[in-house]
Amino acid sequence: MSTLNEILQSPVDMSGWVKLLIVAQCLLAAPPRQGRAHMRDTEKIVKERMRRWKAGEEATLWNDQMSVKRPQGKKSKTTTSESNSHAANVRRAKTAIADGQYKKAMQALTSEGIAEATPALLQEMIGKHPQTEVPQLPTGPVPPPLLLRPQMVARCISTFPNGTAPGPSCLRASHLKEAVECPSADIGQRALQALCDFLQLLINGQTPAKVIPILCGATLIACKKKDGGVRPIAVGEVIRRLASKCVMAGVARDAANLLAPLQVGVGTPLGCEAIVHALRSTLQSDTIPPQEKWTLMVHG
Repeated sequence: MSTLNEILQSPVDMSGWVKLLIVAQCLLAAPPRQGRAHMRDTEKIVKERMRRWKAGEEATLWNDQMSVKRPQGKKSKTTTSESNSHAANVRRAKTAIADGQYKKAMQALTSEGIAEATPALLQEMIGKHPQTEVPQLPTGPVPPPLLLRPQMVARCISTFPNGTAPGPSCLRASHLKEAVECPSADIGQRALQALCDFLQLLINGQTPAKVIPILCGATLIACKKKDGGVRPIAVGEVIRRLASKCVMAGVARDAANLLAPLQVGVGTPLGCEAIVHALRSTLQSDTIPPQEKWTLMVHG
């Protein structure tokens, strides 16, 4: 990963939000759990990191986080891997319930768990993500980039579910929500405007080369499958995901006008419900001859 100085010395003004990614990694990265005192210890650790940041130790904090290896915890000699996996699922389910994510809690309870990191697993994951050539952009006139508005950005931030997982920088969607919904309206508006300006640079294609690997990177997790294989789950950077949400929100109406009525799955509220009701009405109609009623069912 790039050094801290290389990132901060980019030629394009990123409105301070690249520094926020660095702050998230240096200050907000969760320390290993340590029993019941975890929350109290976490507060002390974050305050100590903030003290070191203010003292000018940004580079040292960055290097510490880049070199840290998260301990996997001690395995009990009396427990099996199955019981450990079950306990981990229960912990994930409790966390999801606390965030109001009941569907995620049910999925956690029935999960097969996360595969153990081994050289063989690494090769399998690499095989599932083969290297390809960079796609060529279409030639010809390029339309002007989407113009973002703070209100649009705020709406897109609110669409992140509670408990959304963070990307490699450890910046969470909840951090952005807290920033733009600050009790001080002036601070919240300034944070929202700065975030809007930063996202506009990304959409304009002005992202510095040194920043691209960070924004487009992802945390890769290998989830076990019931057939013995693994399912790769990539958790991308929250800022990049927010930029995608903003772009999709900005073009949703145009996409709906271009694609309808052949399909109503993009930018059309209740589009699937309209299809179901139209099909039911057609099949139950007495005015259409039976030989003209055809339905194609495709099973995936």
